Amino acid sequence: MKICETCQKKTPSGNHCKVLTKMIGKTQPCWTWSDDPDWEHKVKIATKNYLDCGRGLNGKL
Repeated sequence: MKICETCQKKTPSGNHCKVLTKMIGKTQPCWTWSDDPDWEHKVKIATKNYLDCGRGLNGKL
């Protein structure tokens, strides 16, 4: 089940979500849930690629 307890996106303390301001997975299935331990690294790479693409089109952000 997609809940905070089994999600890789919670902080090490388990008290906060790194993605959402509220841990909705404590009361219902969460749409941001992930079991991928490398999710944060993948997001950083995707964000960098997105920003680089925008810079290539107009030279600015």
